[in-house]
Amino acid sequence: MIGERERMSFALEYIKNVKERSNNLQSEFKNLAQKLPAMLVNSGVLMTIAFVTKNSIGESRVGGSAGEGRDRAEANRIMLTLLIEWLKKVGVLGQEVTVDGALEALLGLSPTGLMIAHDELLRLAEPLKLLAEATLKGGGP
Repeated sequence: MIGERERMSFALEYIKNVKERSNNLQSEFKNLAQKLPAMLVNSGVLMTIAFVTKNSIGESRVGGSAGEGRDRAEANRIMLTLLIEWLKKVGVLGQEVTVDGALEALLGLSPTGLMIAHDELLRLAEPLKLLAEATLKGGGP
């Protein structure tokens, strides 16, 4: 069984990677991490993964400069990778699933499998949010 220590350790590895990047990328990732628990609760796992997938493609055109758009897309790509790798680690998704094929793989899960994926991501989202708030620059609190 996966415990709190493993979740924190897993999230921390991604936070360390983001912390070595630009301040803007840190801010984008921090904002996304802060919103993740609410996104999962309000929209569910499929919509959350679809949202992060959509925003990880190319440059976001929502305000800001091209550099900010690249950072936003990269923050979403890192988040998507984190979420999918976690679902693979806990056995919800097979090791062969790629980030690009994750949404399709999730759509193929049974209702019980989707509930497990949701619960696992929600359990990961809170420590991720706390670590992002404590260590990354920019964004909110």
